[in-house]
Amino acid sequence: MTHKDGYASCNFCGRHESQAIILVAGQNDSHICDCCAWDCTVMIYEEVKDRYRGEEPKGLIEKPTRPDVYTFADTPDDTTENEENRS
Repeated sequence: MTHKDGYASCNFCGRHESQAIILVAGQNDSHICDCCAWDCTVMIYEEVKDRYRGEEPKGLIEKPTRPDVYTFADTPDDTTENEENRS
């Protein structure tokens, strides 16, 4: 999602573009960060593996919660100011 200030964030976890290694832009102003893309890859792999083994499909797969990832609400308004305070 692109915010009014011009920066983008992940639509899944809310991670700010400065906190992501890669932020992939999609259609309709959607973005996904490298961590969420990896989580999706792992979930898809596990689902395909289970189906190959003959297990019933799970249907809707919920995204995992990651305690190490800040949500957009947890990030400071001005990340440059926050980075300067860390130095």
